[in-house]
Amino acid sequence: MTPKGIWPSLSAAAIVAISGASEAQQYGPTRLQIEGPVQVETEKSLRVQEDFPQKIDARFRLFKTQNIWTFIELDTATGRLWQVQYGVGDKSSAAGRFPISLVALAPEGKAGRFTLYETTNRWNYILLDQDTGRVWQAQYSLEATGAGVFPIQDPPMPKDAP
Repeated sequence: MTPKGIWPSLSAAAIVAISGASEAQQYGPTRLQIEGPVQVETEKSLRVQEDFPQKIDARFRLFKTQNIWTFIELDTATGRLWQVQYGVGDKSSAAGRFPISLVALAPEGKAGRFTLYETTNRWNYILLDQDTGRVWQAQYSLEATGAGVFPIQDPPMPKDAP
């Protein structure tokens, strides 16, 4: 059986999701190396996820969201965020790059200073300043007013704390 949905331009580093796959599966003349999580949609379908490596110290990085049409773009030097949407066919009208926060959290930062961590809430991420340890809740939205970056403050210390 030759897997369906694999494009000729697919790199060897692509993560291929196959039901019950061992580390390497043989499909006719093509040998696929399984390098990541194995996931199945149906017995006859093959799902390919391409997670290309990104430079950790790059000035700008894209982060996946659970919305298939949306990424979050992070300026890793300043902490600024944009929601990047794309579409196919009738969805293309929603395509664009929309600001989540244009406030520079570290105006003189260096590339790689900020990163994002996904949470279990599909709309929220944790934005971390890797130099200071400060954290923010970064929220994207399909509504014009729902997105933003909100500081996560340390709880106040009791007055009798050492």
